[in-house]
Amino acid sequence: MSAWKDIFSTPPADGQNIVARRWLPDTADVFGTWVAQAQNRLRVGPDPLALQQSELWCWKPLAGDLPPWPVPHAAKDWRDPWTFPPADGTLVWIRRFPPWTPALPARWSVGDASFMQDQPSDSPFRLPWQAVWRWKPRGS
Repeated sequence: MSAWKDIFSTPPADGQNIVARRWLPDTADVFGTWVAQAQNRLRVGPDPLALQQSELWCWKPLAGDLPPWPVPHAAKDWRDPWTFPPADGTLVWIRRFPPWTPALPARWSVGDASFMQDQPSDSPFRLPWQAVWRWKPRGS
């Protein structure tokens, strides 16, 4: 087992498969392929799912091939959007940080990998998946 490395002082090689940790607390490790060429990002699933270098804090090499990326499925409790992504168009509650922020109503969009506010507002929001700590279906 290799030790965790700082993503800025010791970045992965271009094209290297890695396991990384996001800056949000209590989130699952993510795996993907490091794209260094002018982007410095981790491709973590089908596009447009990616994490910028600034959204990660450490990494280590992944032994072998990338595992299959999770497939959307039903969830009852709070779920990590990367580990358990909702199906496209699902009406959800989202939490940005545990436990300090309120749950917000949103709709998941697979096309741009974001949670969109689906209720009228003077300041509608769109949060990328990596800025959301947990989600759960509305009504649960």
